[in-house]
Amino acid sequence: KKSKTSSPYSKLKSHLYQMVKAPIKVIIRTRPTTNFAGKNLKIDEQSGRVDVNIPKSEAQGFVNHQQENWSFKFDKILQNVPQEVVFDITAKDILANCLEGYSGTIFCYG
Repeated sequence: KKSKTSSPYSKLKSHLYQMVKAPIKVIIRTRPTTNFAGKNLKIDEQSGRVDVNIPKSEAQGFVNHQQENWSFKFDKILQNVPQEVVFDITAKDILANCLEGYSGTIFCYG
């Protein structure tokens, strides 16, 4: 009978397969202030969606083709969460893989 113990090569192969399968994720962190534009922005954490509404300018007249509504979909929205939660969700696994010698990228803005 063959032993069912996994070799270091099979563990590496499994780990590499998981890394290749991992898609790029777009995660945003929002921290609305007291002056938050609630009438223009709707943030739905559950669906990962942000809807933006900018009303048409009446100064542009009756024929106005200005777009009023935009919708953006993200993998995850972190609203009013502590920095530790942001790290755990966005960077912890990538950093652990980097410490094991694999490449990883985290792009932050803002």
